[in-house]
Amino acid sequence: SRKGNEAGTARIPNREVAKAFATSIRKSKSFAKLREVIENSKKLLDAIWNKEEAEVSRVIEIAHEYAAVLEYNNEKALKYSILLSLFTATLDEYEVIQELPSGRGFADVLYLPRRGNSSPAILIEMKFDKTTQGAIAQIKDRHYFQVLDSYRGSLLMVGVNYNKKSKKHECLIENWEL
Repeated sequence: SRKGNEAGTARIPNREVAKAFATSIRKSKSFAKLREVIENSKKLLDAIWNKEEAEVSRVIEIAHEYAAVLEYNNEKALKYSILLSLFTATLDEYEVIQELPSGRGFADVLYLPRRGNSSPAILIEMKFDKTTQGAIAQIKDRHYFQVLDSYRGSLLMVGVNYNKKSKKHECLIENWEL
């Protein structure tokens, strides 16, 4: 489908179709690397919840290698790697909002807990050749969490940076109570 400037982006219309897609990938012998990324989805979500920054970086790195076939060294490839990494683990628990207008700018990705779910909200800011500290500072300085005025609970602010030279991913996670 085509939405805005995102030519070639596929969107899955609802959770039922998304679950069927994930199941078919798990059963297919042709998608071994994608299956690994999907199987790591719950590990990544657990690592974020537990603030295991090294594990978050490791799992995102695996997905980045898979998801960024044509373009590796840009923020869009990193973003889709993270979305793919969290795909199956967040289907039932979260609403995913990309490029959310919030405060003074746009939050890269927000995982907002679905009604009746006590999981923390997750706000991810991605950087390319910068710092994870800068990503967290941007969330705070630009008040990205203001859009969550009706949400009460924990917010995990996740800063992810990809270093082009070292080809390494870094992660910093901070908790904020709303």
